[in-house]
Amino acid sequence: MKKKIIFHIFLVTILFIVLVLDNFLFSLTQTIRSEALDKFFSVFLLFQQEPYFEIWIVFFVFLLLFKKRKRDFLKFLISFFITAALVLLLKKVIARPRPFSAGKGSFPSGHAALLFVTFHFMGGRKKIFWYFFVFILVFTRVYFGFHFYSDIIASFLISELVSFFVKKCKSP
Repeated sequence: MKKKIIFHIFLVTILFIVLVLDNFLFSLTQTIRSEALDKFFSVFLLFQQEPYFEIWIVFFVFLLLFKKRKRDFLKFLISFFITAALVLLLKKVIARPRPFSAGKGSFPSGHAALLFVTFHFMGGRKKIFWYFFVFILVFTRVYFGFHFYSDIIASFLISELVSFFVKKCKSP
């Protein structure tokens, strides 16, 4: 329990540091852009567009059900909807402009938050695959200018805290 609290304090500290350095880190990321990397990351961008993003979530829901992890399934759904509601509320209140895209609603990243919530409930031997997959997906959000790094870190922090508290709740 103490380790989790220290971890969350560490994440909040990192978030504040990244907020200060956001534009610099984003500009640094844009310097590595190339045609080859654009093609590579555009494949991962497909996973985040409709209907693929929704298919990804449905796939995970069925994965939990087929593994007979009904308690995890219920906790996942609760975490998913609480996180989605918090993200939508924060997007409306903060209304931060996106780096390259038109419109507001950059902070926090909804895609990243929901991916992180999903990741929190993934278990088993393939966890390293999910680490890599989620990392590439959220980096793609920054690479193409949809988000700043602080948007991604805040999304992780929100999903981490929501999942942590929902998992701690007693199941009926």
